[in-house]
Amino acid sequence: MIDKFLNFRSSFPWKVLETAEKAVMIVCGAGITILLCIETLIRYFFRMPLYSYEEIATIFCVWLYFVGSSCSFANQSAIQADMASLFLKEKGQRLNSLIVHFLSAAIGVVLSVWSFQFIAWAIDKGAITTGLKIPMAVSQVSICVGYTLMAAYSVLFFLEDLILYIRWRGANKP
Repeated sequence: MIDKFLNFRSSFPWKVLETAEKAVMIVCGAGITILLCIETLIRYFFRMPLYSYEEIATIFCVWLYFVGSSCSFANQSAIQADMASLFLKEKGQRLNSLIVHFLSAAIGVVLSVWSFQFIAWAIDKGAITTGLKIPMAVSQVSICVGYTLMAAYSVLFFLEDLILYIRWRGANKP
């Protein structure tokens, strides 16, 4: 059972989530590119203004940012400043990883709850964009999605590190 859990990166739900994140990033990246090309074409070739396009571009950008952040978090490819691994021995490195993943999970859960409350507040207030009257929740939901995914990944990584640490301790008892 535990070995099956340790292989969560090869599970079907993980692959589906990974594919969904990449699809959102591709759609958002393409949407921003197409939108900017259209805006450039209309403004410089047809000499006409295109109003409020930045509202749509901002929605794409926010979704790209938060889903991209969660994707890099899932792949553990986010930028890290970990000097501890340079001078800690194996036991210290394992404990350091446990602490980092625990703190990441705790902070991620708090940020997820706050972002959910923020979205509920924005929906309650009826916040909309000024030009196109798009509900602000369309972009703000990405904050909750991103933080929730990062919190979930942190919990999984913490549990994985905990299991591996317990196994390592059992194998290295004097």
